[in-house]
Amino acid sequence: MFKDITIKGFRGISDVKFDDFKQFNLFVGKNSCCKTSVLESLFILVSPTSPTLPSKTNLFRGIGDINETSLELFFHNFDIEEPIKLVTNMDKIHKIRSLLIKPKIDFELNSDYQKDSAESKLIDERYFQSGEIPNINGLIFESSFLDMNNEEKTYVTEIFISIVGKNRIPQHTSPKDYKEKLNGIFISPEFYTLSQTVRQFGEISIRKRKDSIIKVLNKIEPLLTDMVIGPVNTIFCDIKQYKMLPINVMGGGINKILSVVLAIEDNKDGVVLIDEIENGLSPSSQEILWKAIFATAKEFNVQIFATTHSLECIKTLSLLSSQKSINLKDDIRVYKIERQREDFRIVKYNQDNIALAAEKDLDIR
Repeated sequence: MFKDITIKGFRGISDVKFDDFKQFNLFVGKNSCCKTSVLESLFILVSPTSPTLPSKTNLFRGIGDINETSLELFFHNFDIEEPIKLVTNMDKIHKIRSLLIKPKIDFELNSDYQKDSAESKLIDERYFQSGEIPNINGLIFESSFLDMNNEEKTYVTEIFISIVGKNRIPQHTSPKDYKEKLNGIFISPEFYTLSQTVRQFGEISIRKRKDSIIKVLNKIEPLLTDMVIGPVNTIFCDIKQYKMLPINVMGGGINKILSVVLAIEDNKDGVVLIDEIENGLSPSSQEILWKAIFATAKEFNVQIFATTHSLECIKTLSLLSSQKSINLKDDIRVYKIERQREDFRIVKYNQDNIALAAEKDLDIR
């Protein structure tokens, strides 16, 4: 599991550190305090040798193209002279994993020919001193891993734009001698894919765990008796009507809880990151979701990171954390992010004083 994270130069974050992560971690704060950027940083560190993960975080924000503008968005204040640095300490797989992200520069990006990738110029002081304005042609990822035997290995990967005729085609490189052992998934409220949920549900059904999913969803829809994958790659639900209904029309609460529980079961011994965890849920449904997260994450040894700007969500978490039946032993941390322009202040609440945070009616909207 991740024990902490240091983030430098990523999106709106100049320099910030979070420590003492537990199995269940919630980031709270006002809009534009960079909660989502913290989740994205953790997601990128799930597989730092994968040069496609940052582009996926752009996709979650509705930015699908890979071009100079979208690549500049990763750098704090668009300053490509300052590389992005992400570092985490871990308690398994690696002691430390770190990632340095630099721009890949090509001064001839707008020319009629494509230079060989080995000849593409990388960012260097002399280019900026020359007064020329470089074009970003991609990103360079320098990943370093310190394993449990204190042996360190470094890998370099890239994502870049190749020009084929008049077309610009994104390409990437991957290390041949490294295979990521950590699983992880990012659940975004803006980028929900039913096909992924269908795939995960199919795998859960094969493992004969469908009944446990239905049991959780029964707390929202008591009439639900069965779920199957039907035509057009859709999950259909039996709620004792004359025919089954597609889950799409069953309401956002069921869809949200189903996607989260399936993601946890699908990422055993891994990490699940949930942006705006309260999105689409009533207070009562939030309680059902948190209970399902606690039970499923404990069973499959999954670390949870989530964001919210809902006071109800914090109060629900506080209420559940004190219930002996849930059996949490200092497994929760809440981090309030306060931002004043470039400066960040992190207020950490442990499981014992989450109630205090809720009683204070944190100003997080």
